[in-house]
Amino acid sequence: MNAVSKVIVGIAVAVLVVAVIVGGYLGGWWLNKDINNRQAHLNRTTFEQQTTYRDEMIRKIEDVRSIDAQIAENPDNAAELRAQRQAIVAIVCRDNTHINGGLDNDTASFVQEECA
Repeated sequence: MNAVSKVIVGIAVAVLVVAVIVGGYLGGWWLNKDINNRQAHLNRTTFEQQTTYRDEMIRKIEDVRSIDAQIAENPDNAAELRAQRQAIVAIVCRDNTHINGGLDNDTASFVQEECA
């Protein structure tokens, strides 16, 4: 084997080593991301998390009803109150997308009216 062949083989080995290192790093990063995504999905579907979403939706719906009463009592601030109401309704609708089971009748009717 002459000197040129040895240099070419050396460069090829160096490139292969770098490719294996970079591939291993990227593969590990991809697997770690996949594991985190799966864990996040499991966390969102646990009983405790589902209960938290439902409880938060009930609290937010009570806030919306309170704002509706404030709008009726004080129409001068209606624009600001409607904007606040709209933001809270958006949160309820977002939380509803995370719910896997059934909702109580009051919450379900609210979601059907406001999130449709």
